[in-house]
Amino acid sequence: VADAVVWHGLVRDMSAFFSRIDCLVHPALREPFGLVCVEAAAHGCPVVAAAVDGLPEAVVHDVSGLCVPPELPLADYVGLGGSLEDVPDCVYDPAADTLTAPRLVPPEALADAIERLLAPGVFTEFSARALETVRERFDFSRHVDAVMAVVERCGEVSPADAQRRCA
Repeated sequence: VADAVVWHGLVRDMSAFFSRIDCLVHPALREPFGLVCVEAAAHGCPVVAAAVDGLPEAVVHDVSGLCVPPELPLADYVGLGGSLEDVPDCVYDPAADTLTAPRLVPPEALADAIERLLAPGVFTEFSARALETVRERFDFSRHVDAVMAVVERCGEVSPADAQRRCA
């Protein structure tokens, strides 16, 4: 892969980075949300991501990118050069709506998803839908309004009631 893949390391100018790549591949073992996926989509860069934790919220499958289910046991991660040092005991499986042991996205499934996304005509469609998805789902003004609505609702609840609800 050395002739086809560039490992960038620390990237300071993300806009320039996204303008130079065809897709973002994010096969994380865990990712609470995946802001980098939203940033990629905002630059018209489709994403191939693991269907784990919050990534399916950031990447709309078959719209702004592809979410690939993690199916391999974690032991295969070490065989591919990964370290289990900081791997959490549990991750969220959005398909089952439960916590589960971390799993690995099969490299072949990632390759298939990348190939599908970069097929002639398909990439252009995904790129346009990625931009549209970010405009629709991640509008900052709507986000602020939603947060403020929660703050206002919390103000209507006494601290004692809030404490009981959280217990």
